Amino acid sequence: MAYKKVQFIAHCIYTAPKSISGDKQKYVGLSKTSDDIKARVELVGKVIDGARTNSKTEQKDSETLKIFMIPEFFFRGETGAYDMDDVQTVVSSLQTLVKGPEWKDWIFVFGSILGKSFQTKLAGFWASLFGHKDVIDIGKSIEGYNFVLVQKGGFGDGEGAGPAAAKAILKEHKSTLDFIKKDKSVGGIIWERVDHLTPFKEYGTASEEQIKSYDGSSIFKIDDITFGLEVCLDHDKKRLKGSKNCPPIDIQLVPSCGSYIKDDAIVAKKGGYIFNCDGYANYDTHSLGYNSQVKKIGTGDIDTFDTPINIGNVQIDSIYAKGAGTLRIYPAQDLPA
Repeated sequence: MAYKKVQFIAHCIYTAPKSISGDKQKYVGLSKTSDDIKARVELVGKVIDGARTNSKTEQKDSETLKIFMIPEFFFRGETGAYDMDDVQTVVSSLQTLVKGPEWKDWIFVFGSILGKSFQTKLAGFWASLFGHKDVIDIGKSIEGYNFVLVQKGGFGDGEGAGPAAAKAILKEHKSTLDFIKKDKSVGGIIWERVDHLTPFKEYGTASEEQIKSYDGSSIFKIDDITFGLEVCLDHDKKRLKGSKNCPPIDIQLVPSCGSYIKDDAIVAKKGGYIFNCDGYANYDTHSLGYNSQVKKIGTGDIDTFDTPINIGNVQIDSIYAKGAGTLRIYPAQDLPA
């Protein structure tokens, strides 16, 4: 589909851990993982339905691509990260949510999803006697995954259609905000135990262009539009600027929890755009909360407005520390040539 315009839509919501007594923090989530995932996906459904039907959204214009973004750490649960089987549930649930024809002109930047896996060792005599060959090695670090699912909607019911219309971008740099540090934690995964896994790269290359849809690299194409995506600290560290032979970037995406657009890290071409949705602070007021920003390269910031979110029966206080946030719908803009 040859789009002529693009419209940016942000769900601004606080996604950092909850502060409790003193300087202690906790991950916010439901104790039963399946319920936690269901509630978060239900919230996404409420928000995108509200965005799609809002009068400010280009609803029936098939020449306008809508790009919807939520912040980093949107999906993590009460322990700080999901087991990998649960990560698959999150991905498949989100893909089911947006497979209908009403989403064919939408791209969803689903914040970030945090997963974990444990290193194992051979079981001892008694455990192996009862069939357990491998057990978790509690002396080794936890392997942590912080990635963003980018999903083109409206792909239908064909086998494999959802994954075929998706990209996965893995965060490269481990931030001090990624997990709660031991001295501040009251439960869940602690920062010191996490071995942060980095994106797969073809041997000998420094390119960030995706070779496979799920290889974790940060440059990809959808509908002949070239995107570059950096998760929070990756933007601060200029991940895209460091990419070898970086192609012209039409749209630069920065889902974050603790960052904002840095002028010296912008790689989008003139006439292109950079879009940030942050789940940690309002940087204009220097207070905890959330923020979003869209900048057209060569022109400047694009204004928007806040609209309330109807969350229905979602248990919002059980999954996010500061409520449901707000929806920001930016006016449609011309795509760069």
